Order: sequence, then C-alpha cells, then structure tokens
Amino acid sequence: MPDAETFRILFEVAPGGLTARFVGRLDARAIAAHWETSAAQLRSNASKVFAIDLSAVDYLDGSGLGLVLGLEALAAERGAVTNIIGASEAQLRLMDMARRGQDRSHAAAQEGFVEHIGRVTLEIGRFLRGFVEFRGELLRTMLAALRDPRQLRWGDTLREMSVVGAHALPVVALLGFLIGAIIAFQCMDPLAKYGAKLQVADIVGISIFRELGPLITAILVAGRSGAAFAATIGTMKVGQEVDALRTFGITPMRFLVLPRFVACVCMTPLLAVFADLMGIAGGSVIMLSEGFSLRQYLNEIQFAVNASAFLQGLVKAGVFGALIAVIGCQRGLATNKEEGARAVGSQTTGAVVSSIVLIVIADAVLGAFFYTLGI
Repeated sequence: MPDAETFRILFEVAPGGLTARFVGRLDARAIAAHWETSAAQLRSNASKVFAIDLSAVDYLDGSGLGLVLGLEALAAERGAVTNIIGASEAQLRLMDMARRGQDRSHAAAQEGFVEHIGRVTLEIGRFLRGFVEFRGELLRTMLAALRDPRQLRWGDTLREMSVVGAHALPVVALLGFLIGAIIAFQCMDPLAKYGAKLQVADIVGISIFRELGPLITAILVAGRSGAAFAATIGTMKVGQEVDALRTFGITPMRFLVLPRFVACVCMTPLLAVFADLMGIAGGSVIMLSEGFSLRQYLNEIQFAVNASAFLQGLVKAGVFGALIAVIGCQRGLATNKEEGARAVGSQTTGAVVSSIVLIVIADAVLGAFFYTLGI
C-alpha cells in the first residue's frame, strides 16, 4: 500500500501569486502528512492569488478533497482568491458537491428575546409577501391558460392528478373510516345518558361533512403531495434544471407549478368526498354494534346533513388544495441551490408546516364566514 511519501506538494512563488502543485495520490494519508506544512506555507505568503494545480494528481477521494478545500478556505480567510487548475471534470464535480451546504461563516452571537421576535416577524412578513406575489403570478399564468388551453401541460396534469388523488386513496380511506368510528364511539356513552344514541349519527354526519373530512384530507395531502412538490422542485432548483428551463425560454410557473396547482385543486375535493363516505362507513360500524339498523343510521344522517353542509366541505377542500399547491411549489422554487440537499430538506419541512398552519387558519376563517351567512 502506498505511503504518504508518494504524495508531494510543490510550492512555487511567482509575480502572479502562489501556486501549490499537487503530485501523486491525494487521500487521507496525504492530509495527515502535509496539512501543517502546507498551511504554514500559505500563511507565510502575502499573495492575493493562490492557485492549486491538480494536473499531476493520480488519485483523489473525499478525504483528500479536504486538503484542497481546507487550503481554499484558509486562503479565503486571508483575502486571497483561489484558482483550481488542471482538475478533471470528475474532480471539479466532486469539489462542487463538497462545497454545497458548507457554512464557513462564524457563528452569530446569541440573539436576545426582542431580536428574536423581530427576526421572526420579518421572516413572516417576507413569506407573506412572497406568497402574495407568487399567487399573483400564478393567477396571470392561469388566465393565459384559460385563453389558450394548450399552454396547460395536460399530460403532466393528469399524471399529477394520479399521484395526488389515486395514490392517496388507501390512507384517506383508512383515516376517514377510523375518524368516523372514533367520533361515534366517543359520543355514544354521553348521549346514551339522555336516551339519544341515534343522534350520534347526526354528530358523525355533520362533523365529517362540514369539518373533519376536508380538514383530515387536506392535512394528508399537505404531508404527501405538498412535501413532494417542494422536494421535487427544490431538487430541480439545486440541480440547476430550473435555470435550464429559463434558459430555453420556458417559465417554471407554467411548466412546473400550473399542472400541480390544477391537480391539487381538482383532486382534494374528490378525496374529501371519499373521506366523508369512509367516515360515514366507520360510524355505521359502531351504530350497528349498538343494535341500530343501517337504514335507521342512514336516514338520520340524511335528515341531519343537507346540501349546504356538503357544499361547504367541498369549498373548504378546494381552498385547502389551492393553499397546499401554492405553498409547496413556492417553497420548492425558493430553495437556495448553493446549500444543496440541506436546503431541499429545510424547504420541504417548511412547506408541510406552513401548509398545515394556513389550512387551520383558512378553516377558521371559512367557518366564521359560513356561520355569519347562516349556512
């Protein structure tokens, strides 16, 4: 096995700056043997230009890359510009991947309570401003697609509908069924004290159709599709695919956002209806176990739930779907490509959290609105 002596660093001082020529096998053993001497050589030189020549490197791995990036960072601290010369395409790609997500800035001092509140307020303000601007741009793209339907990528839209809708049916069915059964089970004993067991069907029907069906569906869609939107678009942003689309004159809003928005707005209400039906089925299991017939149960639900309650749930689900799509796509496009995978994970988490928070806020606002109208 080759030892550290198979690797050498030759420093050359010229009027144009300092050059470090790497020769041999650049791996972990080379770092251990040459880091201190090479760092000292770099510190002792006042040149503002530092070049690293890798043309004579036989082997470079992730460990040996630490020596290159370490000297580069040391030169940056001295205010010197580092140039990598003689590197192969694979070596340059490896260095680019290693640089992503690195934060060489010094840790900021611990902020006080007032500073923290101010920073969070500014972040919320920036998010809301970006949200409004994004919605405006999306609305303009939708109006253009309405004038010319060919601008909507129908193949991508149908594919996203399948992912958002059909692929979510099993988990929506499971949760809808269990929510209906849990509501019926929890309400049975309190109402039994007043001889009103049959009214459990009223509670199941109203709560499922008006509130829990759309809300549970929206939270599931936010966790599945909203996160997928942010992760997919964020990964494309990091991989510079979004920049490539803009270079070819293709707007990401029409190519990436609009199909996902249409799919989410169309499929979320349908999933909510499916969740409503499964919730009713879950409540029926508890009612049948208490001796009521299926006809009694369904008649009571039909008496308690009118068309306005059903339409109220559909409107809520449509609004929730729009929020999920907008936030997921906005977070994905806001990914900082310089931070790499860490930024994708951060934006994906932010998309889910922001979607759920805004879903609950929108649910409260819509509930108050419908109540004011007497619906």
